[in-house]
Amino acid sequence: MASYTQLTTSDVQEIIDKYFNKTSVDIKETATGISNSNYVIKLDDQSSIILKISNDKELTELQEEEKILHDLHQSGFKYAILPLKNKIKLSYFFFKDCVGQIYPFIPGEVKEPTNEVCTKVGLALSDLHKEQSTNISSTIRNYKTIGYELHSIIDFVKSSESLDYQDYKTTFQNCLPPLIINQLLELDLPLGIIHGDLYYDNVLFNPENEILAVLDFEQAGYGPYLLDLGISISGTCLDESSQLSPEKIKYFIQSYSKQKQMTLDEKNYLYDYIILGLLSISLWRIDRFNRKKITINKEDSYKELLIRANLFVEKTKRTDFFKLIFGQ
Repeated sequence: MASYTQLTTSDVQEIIDKYFNKTSVDIKETATGISNSNYVIKLDDQSSIILKISNDKELTELQEEEKILHDLHQSGFKYAILPLKNKIKLSYFFFKDCVGQIYPFIPGEVKEPTNEVCTKVGLALSDLHKEQSTNISSTIRNYKTIGYELHSIIDFVKSSESLDYQDYKTTFQNCLPPLIINQLLELDLPLGIIHGDLYYDNVLFNPENEILAVLDFEQAGYGPYLLDLGISISGTCLDESSQLSPEKIKYFIQSYSKQKQMTLDEKNYLYDYIILGLLSISLWRIDRFNRKKITINKEDSYKELLIRANLFVEKTKRTDFFKLIFGQ
């Protein structure tokens, strides 16, 4: 349950009074989110809102996320949801020792990762990448400041801390040989705003399987589109046993490529960036659950992504993968 800051009815009303002249009539905790306390609040005019309180972020980080949402919104990305402003025109509130935001409630649902859902998520990601203006603000934070890209993963593997995570280090070495690492380090990949965590469960659909919203831009920043592809595919294109499905990856990439042309390097190294996507989120989980202990009983959750990476490499060879996905 994603509720770390427990709110009473009077607490909720105190926060709502900062925004509306309305009364809460129903309060429900949500089971989504990792570092936020999330509540769905029904108001007396029958409208609903999402109340989020951050348990591990400062105001600056929320403002960085909001800047990204605004830039994407202005560039034409229609799935970004902006936080509401309160009576004094601020998009955040303080409650006790925490900072929070209120968002409009989107009455959609998460869909299981079928071929159709993988197609739609690929479409959403291509929308995010292609709709960006050419003059993206220089104030957008770099992805490497809040996530894990190739260099930070290499640094971790070389560090003494990795001795406590030998399974991570072994997976890195088995799945990404030194020759490939050297090639990846030489790439000049297209850059822009990336979501950084676009798993299928961060997309809301209506009953007709149309996308209503893309959620949780907490890992968003300025980085390589290919890493965003790798992360999204690694957490979306899954079979019934939660392992990567080359067939679903093909659906995803075909949909993505209809709107956002991939460069030759992006095609040639997609396979490796899917592995990097798994290693990136695995390391993020180590940081969140093992170092910072944001959520209890999740200390081993990073391992499922290592298993997924190892099985992907074991069952799908690079050359076969390229031919299957791109037909060449």
